[in-house]
Amino acid sequence: MGKFLRLPVLSGLLLFLLSGCLGDSGVTMGLRVADYLVGRTMLSGLDAVTSQDLDDLEKGRLYDLRRRYEAIAPEQLSDAQLSLLCDLYSNVNDFDATLQCLTRLEDRGRDDEKVLHAVLGRRALVYLQTGQYENAARLSAGLKSDGGRYLHALANAHLGNEDLARREALRFSRFDHPRQQYFATAIYMAMDDHARVLEIMTSPRTRLLRDYGLMPHTNRLGQTITPAVFRMDLFGEFNFGFFEGFSFAPKANVYVEFMAAMAFSLDNQDDEAYTRFSYLIDQVGPGAFRDVLWMSYYQRGLLREKRGDLGGAISDYRRAIELVEGIRSTIRSETGRVGFVGDKFSVYDRLVRLLIGQ
Repeated sequence: MGKFLRLPVLSGLLLFLLSGCLGDSGVTMGLRVADYLVGRTMLSGLDAVTSQDLDDLEKGRLYDLRRRYEAIAPEQLSDAQLSLLCDLYSNVNDFDATLQCLTRLEDRGRDDEKVLHAVLGRRALVYLQTGQYENAARLSAGLKSDGGRYLHALANAHLGNEDLARREALRFSRFDHPRQQYFATAIYMAMDDHARVLEIMTSPRTRLLRDYGLMPHTNRLGQTITPAVFRMDLFGEFNFGFFEGFSFAPKANVYVEFMAAMAFSLDNQDDEAYTRFSYLIDQVGPGAFRDVLWMSYYQRGLLREKRGDLGGAISDYRRAIELVEGIRSTIRSETGRVGFVGDKFSVYDRLVRLLIGQ
Protein backbone atom coordinates (compact mmCIF):
# COMPACT_ATOMS: atom_id res chain seq x y z
CA MET A 1 0.00 0.00 0.00
CA GLY A 2 1.29 3.47 -0.82
CA LYS A 3 2.54 5.57 2.07
CA PHE A 4 0.62 8.63 3.24
CA LEU A 5 2.44 11.87 3.88
CA ARG A 6 2.53 13.16 7.45
CA LEU A 7 2.64 16.92 7.92
CA PRO A 8 6.30 17.86 8.45
CA VAL A 9 7.93 19.49 11.45
CA LEU A 10 8.15 22.59 9.28
CA SER A 11 4.45 23.18 9.88
CA GLY A 12 5.09 23.59 13.60
CA LEU A 13 7.74 26.23 12.90
CA LEU A 14 5.43 28.17 10.60
CA LEU A 15 2.63 28.02 13.15
CA PHE A 16 4.98 29.46 15.78
CA LEU A 17 6.15 32.28 13.52
CA LEU A 18 2.65 33.17 12.37
CA SER A 19 1.22 33.14 15.87
CA GLY A 20 3.88 35.62 16.94
CA CYS A 21 3.09 38.03 14.10
CA LEU A 22 -0.69 38.04 14.15
CA GLY A 23 -1.38 39.12 17.70
CA ASP A 24 -3.90 37.51 20.03
CA SER A 25 -7.02 38.18 17.94
CA GLY A 26 -5.51 36.59 14.85
CA VAL A 27 -3.70 33.65 16.38
CA THR A 28 -6.45 31.07 15.91
CA MET A 29 -7.01 31.98 12.29
CA GLY A 30 -3.29 32.12 11.65
CA LEU A 31 -2.74 28.63 12.99
CA ARG A 32 -5.44 27.20 10.79
CA VAL A 33 -4.26 29.01 7.68
CA ALA A 34 -0.67 27.88 8.26
CA ASP A 35 -1.77 24.27 8.62
CA TYR A 36 -3.67 24.57 5.37
CA LEU A 37 -0.89 26.28 3.41
CA VAL A 38 1.79 23.82 4.48
CA GLY A 39 -0.48 20.88 3.62
CA ARG A 40 -1.29 22.42 0.22
CA THR A 41 2.37 23.07 -0.62
CA MET A 42 3.50 19.58 0.33
CA LEU A 43 0.64 17.92 -1.50
CA SER A 44 1.35 19.76 -4.76
CA GLY A 45 4.67 17.92 -5.09
CA LEU A 46 3.29 14.41 -4.71
CA ASP A 47 2.12 11.86 -7.24
CA ALA A 48 -0.61 10.71 -4.82
CA VAL A 49 -2.87 13.61 -5.82
CA THR A 50 -2.67 15.99 -8.77
CA SER A 51 -2.65 19.78 -8.83
CA GLN A 52 -6.07 19.61 -10.48
CA ASP A 53 -7.34 17.52 -7.53
CA LEU A 54 -6.17 20.20 -5.13
CA ASP A 55 -7.62 23.04 -7.20
CA ASP A 56 -11.00 21.29 -7.27
CA LEU A 57 -10.90 20.84 -3.50
CA GLU A 58 -9.85 24.41 -2.86
CA LYS A 59 -12.58 25.88 -5.08
CA GLY A 60 -15.31 23.55 -3.90
CA ARG A 61 -15.68 21.63 -7.17
CA LEU A 62 -16.42 18.40 -5.34
CA TYR A 63 -18.84 17.12 -7.97
CA ASP A 64 -16.27 17.55 -10.77
CA LEU A 65 -13.59 15.84 -8.71
CA ARG A 66 -15.83 12.90 -7.89
CA ARG A 67 -16.78 12.41 -11.55
CA ARG A 68 -13.13 12.43 -12.62
CA TYR A 69 -12.26 9.79 -10.03
CA GLU A 70 -15.24 7.65 -11.02
CA ALA A 71 -13.97 7.61 -14.61
CA ILE A 72 -10.75 5.94 -13.42
CA ALA A 73 -10.57 2.24 -12.56
CA PRO A 74 -10.46 1.96 -8.72
CA GLU A 75 -7.19 0.02 -8.79
CA GLN A 76 -5.54 2.90 -10.68
CA LEU A 77 -6.42 5.45 -7.99
CA SER A 78 -3.70 6.14 -5.47
CA ASP A 79 -4.44 5.36 -1.82
CA ALA A 80 -4.89 9.07 -1.18
CA GLN A 81 -7.31 9.47 -4.09
CA LEU A 82 -9.35 6.44 -3.04
CA SER A 83 -9.56 7.78 0.52
CA LEU A 84 -10.63 11.14 -0.86
CA LEU A 85 -13.27 9.53 -3.08
CA CYS A 86 -14.78 7.84 0.00
CA ASP A 87 -14.93 11.27 1.64
CA LEU A 88 -16.58 12.77 -1.44
CA TYR A 89 -19.28 10.10 -1.48
CA SER A 90 -19.91 10.73 2.20
CA ASN A 91 -20.06 14.50 1.67
CA VAL A 92 -22.92 14.12 -0.81
CA ASN A 93 -24.55 11.46 1.41
CA ASP A 94 -24.27 8.69 -1.21
CA PHE A 95 -24.25 6.08 1.51
CA ASP A 96 -24.11 2.89 -0.55
CA ALA A 97 -21.24 4.20 -2.65
CA THR A 98 -19.49 5.27 0.56
CA LEU A 99 -19.69 1.76 2.01
CA GLN A 100 -18.44 0.14 -1.22
CA CYS A 101 -15.54 2.59 -1.36
CA LEU A 102 -14.65 1.90 2.27
CA THR A 103 -14.52 -1.83 1.54
CA ARG A 104 -11.96 -1.20 -1.21
CA LEU A 105 -9.98 1.05 1.11
CA GLU A 106 -10.04 -1.60 3.84
CA ASP A 107 -8.77 -4.26 1.42
CA ARG A 108 -5.76 -2.09 0.61
CA GLY A 109 -4.94 -1.22 4.21
CA ARG A 110 -5.41 -4.45 6.15
CA ASP A 111 -1.94 -4.08 7.68
CA ASP A 112 -2.34 -0.40 8.54
CA GLU A 113 -4.05 0.28 11.87
CA LYS A 114 -4.78 3.91 10.95
CA VAL A 115 -6.57 2.89 7.78
CA LEU A 116 -8.66 0.27 9.59
CA HIS A 117 -9.56 2.81 12.30
CA ALA A 118 -10.60 5.30 9.62
CA VAL A 119 -12.77 2.75 7.82
CA LEU A 120 -14.48 1.66 11.04
CA GLY A 121 -15.21 5.24 12.06
CA ARG A 122 -16.61 6.18 8.67
CA ARG A 123 -18.85 3.12 8.64
CA ALA A 124 -20.18 4.08 12.05
CA LEU A 125 -20.87 7.55 10.68
CA VAL A 126 -22.93 6.10 7.81
CA TYR A 127 -25.05 4.18 10.31
CA LEU A 128 -25.45 7.33 12.38
CA GLN A 129 -26.54 9.41 9.39
CA THR A 130 -29.08 6.79 8.30
CA GLY A 131 -30.68 6.54 11.73
CA GLN A 132 -29.29 3.08 12.55
CA TYR A 133 -28.19 4.20 15.98
CA GLU A 134 -27.70 0.78 17.55
CA ASN A 135 -25.32 -0.25 14.76
CA ALA A 136 -23.50 3.08 15.05
CA ALA A 137 -23.10 2.62 18.82
CA ARG A 138 -21.85 -0.95 18.35
CA LEU A 139 -19.25 -0.07 15.71
CA SER A 140 -17.97 2.99 17.56
CA ALA A 141 -17.76 1.32 20.98
CA GLY A 142 -14.16 0.25 20.45
CA LEU A 143 -12.90 3.55 19.01
CA LYS A 144 -10.71 5.38 21.51
CA SER A 145 -9.98 8.59 19.60
CA ASP A 146 -12.01 11.72 20.29
CA GLY A 147 -13.82 11.26 16.99
CA GLY A 148 -14.76 7.70 17.88
CA ARG A 149 -15.95 8.68 21.35
CA TYR A 150 -17.96 11.49 19.80
CA LEU A 151 -19.78 9.15 17.43
CA HIS A 152 -20.43 6.70 20.26
CA ALA A 153 -21.82 9.44 22.50
CA LEU A 154 -23.99 10.85 19.70
CA ALA A 155 -25.45 7.44 18.89
CA ASN A 156 -26.21 6.88 22.58
CA ALA A 157 -27.83 10.30 22.88
CA HIS A 158 -30.23 9.31 20.09
CA LEU A 159 -30.86 5.99 21.84
CA GLY A 160 -31.80 7.81 25.05
CA ASN A 161 -28.66 6.85 26.98
CA GLU A 162 -28.15 10.41 28.17
CA ASP A 163 -25.83 9.71 31.12
CA LEU A 164 -23.08 8.45 28.84
CA ALA A 165 -23.72 11.17 26.26
CA ARG A 166 -23.72 13.98 28.82
CA ARG A 167 -20.44 12.79 30.37
CA GLU A 168 -18.73 12.90 26.99
CA ALA A 169 -20.27 16.28 26.12
CA LEU A 170 -18.99 17.74 29.38
CA ARG A 171 -15.53 16.31 28.74
CA PHE A 172 -15.39 17.75 25.22
CA SER A 173 -16.64 21.15 26.37
CA ARG A 174 -13.57 21.55 28.62
CA PHE A 175 -11.23 21.60 25.60
CA ASP A 176 -10.29 24.82 23.82
CA HIS A 177 -9.84 23.16 20.43
CA PRO A 178 -12.78 23.85 18.06
CA ARG A 179 -13.17 20.21 17.08
CA GLN A 180 -13.92 19.06 20.62
CA GLN A 181 -16.10 22.11 21.21
CA TYR A 182 -18.15 21.18 18.16
CA PHE A 183 -18.44 17.59 19.39
CA ALA A 184 -19.87 18.90 22.67
CA THR A 185 -22.46 21.10 20.91
CA ALA A 186 -23.63 18.27 18.64
CA ILE A 187 -24.14 15.91 21.58
CA TYR A 188 -26.03 18.55 23.56
CA MET A 189 -28.19 19.29 20.52
CA ALA A 190 -29.08 15.59 20.21
CA MET A 191 -30.33 15.86 23.80
CA ASP A 192 -32.37 19.02 22.93
CA ASP A 193 -30.22 21.21 25.18
CA HIS A 194 -30.05 24.18 22.82
CA ALA A 195 -29.28 26.64 25.64
CA ARG A 196 -26.01 24.80 26.33
CA VAL A 197 -25.25 24.74 22.60
CA LEU A 198 -25.55 28.53 22.37
CA GLU A 199 -23.50 28.97 25.53
CA ILE A 200 -20.59 27.02 24.02
CA MET A 201 -20.97 28.49 20.53
CA THR A 202 -20.86 32.12 21.68
CA SER A 203 -18.41 31.72 24.58
CA PRO A 204 -15.59 34.32 24.49
CA ARG A 205 -13.26 31.53 25.60
CA THR A 206 -13.84 29.26 22.61
CA ARG A 207 -15.20 31.73 20.01
CA LEU A 208 -16.41 28.68 18.11
CA LEU A 209 -19.11 30.42 16.09
CA ARG A 210 -17.21 33.65 15.54
CA ASP A 211 -14.02 31.99 14.32
CA TYR A 212 -15.39 28.85 12.67
CA GLY A 213 -18.91 29.58 11.46
CA LEU A 214 -19.49 30.41 7.82
CA MET A 215 -20.58 34.03 8.24
CA PRO A 216 -17.98 36.81 8.27
CA HIS A 217 -18.12 39.19 11.23
CA THR A 218 -17.01 42.75 11.98
CA ASN A 219 -14.36 43.38 14.63
CA ARG A 220 -14.10 46.36 16.95
CA LEU A 221 -12.15 48.31 14.30
CA GLY A 222 -14.92 47.86 11.74
CA GLN A 223 -12.91 45.35 9.71
CA THR A 224 -14.66 42.38 8.10
CA ILE A 225 -13.12 39.12 9.29
CA THR A 226 -13.58 35.91 7.31
CA PRO A 227 -13.61 32.74 9.45
CA ALA A 228 -10.66 30.40 9.27
CA VAL A 229 -10.49 27.28 7.15
CA PHE A 230 -11.47 24.46 9.47
CA ARG A 231 -11.40 20.77 8.50
CA MET A 232 -14.36 19.29 10.36
CA ASP A 233 -16.70 17.29 8.14
CA LEU A 234 -18.04 15.22 11.05
CA PHE A 235 -15.57 12.42 10.41
CA GLY A 236 -12.41 14.49 10.32
CA GLU A 237 -10.84 12.27 12.97
CA PHE A 238 -11.15 9.32 10.60
CA ASN A 239 -8.85 10.70 7.97
CA PHE A 240 -5.26 9.62 7.85
CA GLY A 241 -2.14 11.05 6.29
CA PHE A 242 -2.09 14.53 4.82
CA PHE A 243 -5.84 15.06 4.41
CA GLU A 244 -6.08 15.69 8.15
CA GLY A 245 -4.92 19.25 7.44
CA PHE A 246 -6.93 19.98 4.30
CA SER A 247 -10.42 21.46 4.18
CA PHE A 248 -13.29 20.57 1.84
CA ALA A 249 -15.69 22.97 3.52
CA PRO A 250 -16.32 26.33 1.81
CA LYS A 251 -14.49 29.02 3.80
CA ALA A 252 -15.18 27.40 7.17
CA ASN A 253 -17.30 24.73 8.74
CA VAL A 254 -20.84 24.19 7.48
CA TYR A 255 -21.66 22.03 10.50
CA VAL A 256 -20.72 24.73 13.01
CA GLU A 257 -22.90 27.21 11.12
CA PHE A 258 -25.83 24.82 10.90
CA MET A 259 -25.68 23.91 14.58
CA ALA A 260 -25.69 27.60 15.52
CA ALA A 261 -28.64 28.36 13.23
CA MET A 262 -30.60 25.47 14.76
CA ALA A 263 -29.86 26.66 18.29
CA PHE A 264 -30.91 30.24 17.50
CA SER A 265 -34.14 28.93 15.98
CA LEU A 266 -34.94 26.79 19.02
CA ASP A 267 -34.19 29.82 21.22
CA ASN A 268 -36.81 31.81 19.25
CA GLN A 269 -34.20 34.16 17.79
CA ASP A 270 -35.94 33.86 14.44
CA ASP A 271 -34.24 36.69 12.53
CA GLU A 272 -30.76 35.46 13.46
CA ALA A 273 -31.67 31.88 12.56
CA TYR A 274 -33.21 32.93 9.23
CA THR A 275 -30.12 34.92 8.25
CA ARG A 276 -27.81 32.03 9.09
CA PHE A 277 -29.86 29.35 7.32
CA SER A 278 -30.07 31.56 4.21
CA TYR A 279 -26.34 32.30 4.20
CA LEU A 280 -25.53 28.63 4.65
CA ILE A 281 -27.78 27.62 1.73
CA ASP A 282 -26.20 30.26 -0.52
CA GLN A 283 -22.62 29.36 0.40
CA VAL A 284 -22.82 25.58 0.22
CA GLY A 285 -24.93 25.27 -2.92
CA PRO A 286 -26.03 21.99 -4.51
CA GLY A 287 -23.89 18.87 -4.77
CA ALA A 288 -22.41 18.56 -1.29
CA PHE A 289 -23.44 18.48 2.36
CA ARG A 290 -26.96 17.42 1.44
CA ASP A 291 -27.65 16.36 5.03
CA VAL A 292 -27.17 19.97 6.13
CA LEU A 293 -28.91 21.46 3.10
CA TRP A 294 -32.21 19.59 3.37
CA MET A 295 -32.49 20.48 7.06
CA SER A 296 -31.58 24.12 6.34
CA TYR A 297 -34.29 24.39 3.69
CA TYR A 298 -36.79 22.75 6.04
CA GLN A 299 -35.93 25.00 8.97
CA ARG A 300 -36.02 28.13 6.81
CA GLY A 301 -39.38 26.96 5.48
CA LEU A 302 -40.71 26.77 9.04
CA LEU A 303 -39.49 30.33 9.66
CA ARG A 304 -41.07 31.55 6.42
CA GLU A 305 -44.34 29.87 7.32
CA LYS A 306 -44.18 31.58 10.72
CA ARG A 307 -43.73 34.92 8.93
CA GLY A 308 -46.74 34.27 6.70
CA ASP A 309 -44.62 33.74 3.58
CA LEU A 310 -46.43 30.57 2.53
CA GLY A 311 -45.10 30.61 -1.04
CA GLY A 312 -41.53 30.77 0.21
CA ALA A 313 -42.21 28.02 2.73
CA ILE A 314 -43.66 25.74 0.04
CA SER A 315 -40.60 26.35 -2.15
CA ASP A 316 -38.23 25.49 0.71
CA TYR A 317 -40.17 22.37 1.71
CA ARG A 318 -40.12 21.12 -1.88
CA ARG A 319 -36.38 21.66 -2.12
CA ALA A 320 -35.86 19.86 1.19
CA ILE A 321 -37.89 16.87 -0.03
CA GLU A 322 -35.93 16.72 -3.31
CA LEU A 323 -32.72 16.47 -1.29
CA VAL A 324 -34.15 13.85 1.09
CA GLU A 325 -35.34 11.71 -1.83
CA GLY A 326 -31.96 12.10 -3.52
CA ILE A 327 -30.16 10.86 -0.42
CA ARG A 328 -32.67 8.04 0.19
CA SER A 329 -32.11 6.71 -3.33
CA THR A 330 -28.47 5.97 -2.46
CA ILE A 331 -29.42 3.53 0.33
CA ARG A 332 -29.93 -0.06 -0.82
CA SER A 333 -30.95 -1.79 2.40
CA GLU A 334 -34.55 -1.52 3.51
CA THR A 335 -33.42 -1.04 7.12
CA GLY A 336 -31.23 1.84 6.06
CA ARG A 337 -34.00 3.51 4.05
CA VAL A 338 -36.51 3.19 6.88
CA GLY A 339 -34.03 4.49 9.43
CA PHE A 340 -33.10 7.43 7.25
CA VAL A 341 -36.68 8.56 6.53
CA GLY A 342 -37.89 7.92 10.09
CA ASP A 343 -37.33 11.47 11.38
CA LYS A 344 -38.15 13.29 8.14
CA PHE A 345 -41.92 12.82 7.79
CA SER A 346 -42.58 16.27 9.20
CA VAL A 347 -41.29 18.05 6.09
CA TYR A 348 -43.70 16.06 3.89
CA ASP A 349 -46.52 16.78 6.34
CA ARG A 350 -45.85 20.55 6.32
CA LEU A 351 -45.83 20.69 2.53
CA VAL A 352 -49.05 18.71 2.16
CA ARG A 353 -50.82 20.85 4.75
CA LEU A 354 -49.84 24.08 2.98
CA LEU A 355 -50.82 22.77 -0.46
CA ILE A 356 -54.21 21.62 0.84
CA GLY A 357 -54.68 25.01 2.47
CA GLN A 358 -54.12 26.70 -0.88
